[in-house]
Amino acid sequence: MEELANGADFKYMVDNPFVRFHQSLADYGHDHGNLDDFDMYTWDSHERLKPRMPKKGTTVGTTNMTPIADTDEKLIWDDLQGENLYSNPPDPNHPVVDLKLDETTPWGFRKNNYNQILINNPYTKSNDMFFTQKTMANAPIWGQKLIAPAFYNDASYKKFMHQFVIRQEFEALKMHHASEMVMGDLAQRDR
Repeated sequence: MEELANGADFKYMVDNPFVRFHQSLADYGHDHGNLDDFDMYTWDSHERLKPRMPKKGTTVGTTNMTPIADTDEKLIWDDLQGENLYSNPPDPNHPVVDLKLDETTPWGFRKNNYNQILINNPYTKSNDMFFTQKTMANAPIWGQKLIAPAFYNDASYKKFMHQFVIRQEFEALKMHHASEMVMGDLAQRDR
């Protein structure tokens, strides 16, 4: 049953202390060296995942992008084979190509389960909205790469400053909405 559910292919090995010194092992001593070279289990991916698997030779291994368990006692990054995100780092001699796909939008809104964008207005939760504004950074997150000389160019910096101004204007709009908000007014909420 486990072979069908998990894709395991069981091949059992003899690990019995009573037959360890059997005469056949003495006759065929070359088996001692490769006794542990055979897999007991082989794992196969689900059929629905196979079309999206990486091509052979293009990847070293796979790992979890997020921890597999949400525990405060122990952070588990490793997968079943003991690999993690940093087990097989990319070759530092390969060039890094910046396709500038992260520069297309200044927003990083969260989405709900219905794939709808959620816009948080922190000024409605704070009594001192100007203090909240001072503690927030409105710069687009992709601007951090402009620190590296390899990624900096004048066109990207101009786009970064333009998106930075857009984000500041959006924060001013959220502050304006928070100043007009009346707690408990359902008509205002449903507008």
